Amino acid sequence: MPRVFIAVCAILCAAIALFGGESNSLIRIEGVIKTVMRDDLDVDWSWAEVETPSSTMPVAVHRDISSYDDLRKTIDAEVRIEGFSQQKRRIPLPKSERIIATKPFEVLLPPPADPFSVPIFSSKKKSPHRRRMVGTVLAARRDRLFIRMRSPRGYAVKAALSDDALVPAVGAHIAAVGFVRTSNFSRYLSEALVKVVDEVTGDDGSECPLDIDGDSLFMTPNGSGKVNPRYFGKTVRVRGTTIDDFDEGDDGLMLKCGKHTLRIDMAFPDGSARRIKAASEVEITGVCDLEFGNAFGDTLFPHFRGFAILPRTAADVKVLAEPPWWTPFRLVCVIALLALALLATLTWNRSLAIISERKGRELYHEQIASAKAELKVEERTRLAVEIHDSLSQTLTGVSLQIDAAMRNGEKGFSAAERYLKTARQMLASCRYELRCCIWDLKSRTFEEKNMTEAVERMLAPHSGQTRISVRFNVPRTALSDSTTHAVLRIIRELTVNAVRHGKAANVRIAGEFHDGVVRFSVADDGTGFDPKSASGPVQGHFGLNGIRERLNEFSGKMEIDSSPGKGTKATVTIKP
Repeated sequence: MPRVFIAVCAILCAAIALFGGESNSLIRIEGVIKTVMRDDLDVDWSWAEVETPSSTMPVAVHRDISSYDDLRKTIDAEVRIEGFSQQKRRIPLPKSERIIATKPFEVLLPPPADPFSVPIFSSKKKSPHRRRMVGTVLAARRDRLFIRMRSPRGYAVKAALSDDALVPAVGAHIAAVGFVRTSNFSRYLSEALVKVVDEVTGDDGSECPLDIDGDSLFMTPNGSGKVNPRYFGKTVRVRGTTIDDFDEGDDGLMLKCGKHTLRIDMAFPDGSARRIKAASEVEITGVCDLEFGNAFGDTLFPHFRGFAILPRTAADVKVLAEPPWWTPFRLVCVIALLALALLATLTWNRSLAIISERKGRELYHEQIASAKAELKVEERTRLAVEIHDSLSQTLTGVSLQIDAAMRNGEKGFSAAERYLKTARQMLASCRYELRCCIWDLKSRTFEEKNMTEAVERMLAPHSGQTRISVRFNVPRTALSDSTTHAVLRIIRELTVNAVRHGKAANVRIAGEFHDGVVRFSVADDGTGFDPKSASGPVQGHFGLNGIRERLNEFSGKMEIDSSPGKGTKATVTIKP
C-alpha cells in the first residue's frame, strides 16, 4: 500500500508541476516538530509544522503513512522527513514550499520524557524546542490562558494550550512549557503544557486594573486604525452597553464601548455565567487580548480581528443598570398589537359582510330550487299525459285483437286463440307500463344529483335475484329532465328484459358523457336471442319498439349484440 501511495503522489506532483506552475522534487529535511493539526477539508490528512535551521515548513501526512495520534507523539522531537517538495511561485513574493511525506518520520531525538524538564526560557538564547516559563495565571479559558511571568518586568505571556493540557485556576502558580513565538506585540507559547508548581497564594497574579474606554485601544483621535498594543495582557476595566442577550452557555458577549465594539469572552472553563439582557449597562474587568485571524499574529502581515476582554471569573462581570422596560422594541410590539387589533376588527366586519352575502345567495338558491321543483312537477304531468296516451293506444290495440277473435270465433277456438294470446300480452304490457308510470311519479329518482344512484334506485324493485352493477359516469347537470327520463326508462326496459326474458344472473350497466353525447350500455349473461328474428308488436312485445320510438325523439340509436346462449349487450347513443 505505501508503494502504491508513493507512486500516486509522484504522478500527482508531476501533474501539478506541469500544469499548475509548481515544481516537485524528492528531498530530505531535518528539524523539530512544533505542532500537529488536522486538515480542515480532508480528514485523511494531517499537517505538521517543522522548524529547520533555515525556515519553517508545513508537511502534509496521509493517515496511511502516520495517524494523527502518532504524529502528536512526535511534538518537540527532532526528526528526519522524506517526501516531495512543492514550491508555489507567488510573484513578487518569494516562492513558498511545502512537503508531502512519503514515509513515516524518522525520529533522531525523541521529546523529553518529562516535558517540564526543559530549560527555562531565555531571550538571549533561542531554541526550536519547548522552553519553560513560570508565572501566575491572570485569565484562563479552555484553549488558552494569560500568564504573568515571574521577572522584574512581570510581562504577560499568552499560551495556546495543547489538546491534552489541563486548565489551571486563576491565580494559580504554574509552570508552562511550549514553543516560544514572538510577534509584533508580545510573546506567545504554542502547544503549551501546564502544571501547578506550588500552592502559594501570596501572589495571586492580580494587579490594579486600568480604566479605559474603547477609544483608548486605538491611537488616532477619531478612533480608527493604529492599534494600541500596550494594553495587550493588561488587566483593564471597561464600561459599556450590551448589544445582544447573553445566556449561560454562550461564548461571547458584544459590548458597545465608545465608538467601538469589544468582544467579551465569557467561555469560563467551569461554565459559570449568568443571563445578561441586551441594552444593559455593565462593567467588565479582565485581561485585554488582541485577536488575529492566524491566532498568534506572528506572520509578516497579521490579520487583526479586534480586541477581546477575558474576565477572570464571572464576578468580574457587573451589571450596573438593567435596560428600561419601555424600549423601542416594546414600543414596536405595542404598535404591532394595536395594528393587529385593528386588522382583527376589519376582518370581523368583512366576515359579517361575507356571511350576509352567503345567506342572501342561499335564499336565492332556495327560490331557484323551488322554481325548479315546480318545473319538474309540470314535466311529470306532461310525462304522465304522454304515458296515458301510449297506454290508450295499447288498449285500443287490445280491443282490436278481441274484435278479431270474436269475428273468427265462428270458425272455432283455434282460430280465435292467436288473437286472444296477443291481446293478453298487450294487456300484460299495459299493466307493466302503468305500474312503471305510477312508480316514476311517486319516486324521487329523477331528482337524484348522481346518475349512478338514480339508476340503482330505479332498478331496485326489478332486480330480484339478479346481481346488477352500475357505473354511470354522466353528470346530472348535463342532462335535461326529459333526457334523464328517457335514459332511465330505456335502461329499465333493457334491464327488465334481461331479468325477465333472458334469465340473466348478472347485469352490467355503464355510461359516459363525452363531446356532448351520452353513450351507455346494458350487458347481461342471460340466454340471449337472435335480434333479426326477435318478437315485435305483432306478437305483443313492445319493449324494443318503444325504445326505438323514444330514441327517435333524441336522434339516438341503439345497437344490439346478442346470440342464443351468449347473453345480450345493448349499446345506446343519445344527443341531449
